[in-house]
Amino acid sequence: MVMGHSGVPFRNFIYMFHMAIFFLASGFLLNIKHAENFKNLCKYIIKKIKKMWVPYFLFNASFTLLNNVFLITNIYTDNKNFMHWSNKGIYEQSLGEYKNIHSIIKDLINIALLRSGTQMGGALWFMSTLLIVLVMFMSIQFCIGLVIKKRTVKTLLQFFLSIVFSCIGYYWNISGQLHLGWFGRACTCFGLIFIGYYLRERDIWNIVAKKVPSILIIFICLNILAIGNVRGCIEIVDNDITNPIFFMLMSITGWFFLYGIADLLYRIKAVKFNRILQLLAIHSVPIIGLHFLSFKIVNWIGVSIYGMKLYMIAAFPILMIGGFWWIAYTVTGLGIPVLAQFCFEKLRITITKVNNVRLFTSRRK
Repeated sequence: MVMGHSGVPFRNFIYMFHMAIFFLASGFLLNIKHAENFKNLCKYIIKKIKKMWVPYFLFNASFTLLNNVFLITNIYTDNKNFMHWSNKGIYEQSLGEYKNIHSIIKDLINIALLRSGTQMGGALWFMSTLLIVLVMFMSIQFCIGLVIKKRTVKTLLQFFLSIVFSCIGYYWNISGQLHLGWFGRACTCFGLIFIGYYLRERDIWNIVAKKVPSILIIFICLNILAIGNVRGCIEIVDNDITNPIFFMLMSITGWFFLYGIADLLYRIKAVKFNRILQLLAIHSVPIIGLHFLSFKIVNWIGVSIYGMKLYMIAAFPILMIGGFWWIAYTVTGLGIPVLAQFCFEKLRITITKVNNVRLFTSRRK
């Protein structure tokens, strides 16, 4: 995801499957027992709200409250000269504007209702969409369980509903409906949760890996994705896909491609690299929430080196294009959030220790 936003040369290739993998992985790790009764379902939904809605709101709310500070520091800009510049269409640029208390309160309400977000929190759309999709999937699973007990019939019905929702999501796309954009995305991605769950439930990887070596799976998937890269388009954030079949094919292929790489890394015992991946996985939430803001550091460096106007720092998501700048953006977009989370945890532990010492001292007195 971070590489895709950093202007990497193979950005379009990554977009064939990178966000779909998050949804597939969520389905792969899904514990369907949470939908066995209403009490468990409610606990599951509350848990997901805490893990997804809360960070979505806190990050976007913080960026909203810092809006005017961002304008002063050129993270955003209201300079009209900025619009005469283009970063080759990677993202459409926009001007910021100062917000009063009324506007800020209105934005906070819309963020709480998942109706809007912020530019710096743009990647958080994934968390709100995943929350909606998981609640939809588990609620439907619960309802199915009330009337159907046979496992095979449940699976077939869930498969049928996945097709229906995919078609609804695609219709939302081609009809050009901009309102309730989250609903179109959620419908489009609904089937990915089912596929991820089915892949684990039937142990599909091991079935395939017994017959085909990992390196061959990687090679085949790489070629399919390369063909898809020139044949179609996938932009989940805009619910823009060529068609549901193409979307599902690229998503599943991307899953096997990355799973094959992971299996290969495990077999060759790439311990240090695996630890780095685990570290990034643990810090995935701050990376999603802070990498756009972290990119501004590289923008500032580029502005300083080439003597550009300070308002160019506001280029979104990146300013410097070409060469190896994407490496700087990727390293910064991953490193700064991890460092921020580390410092936050250290501060939290220190405050806890200080409070415990004070409590102990007061009790002794």
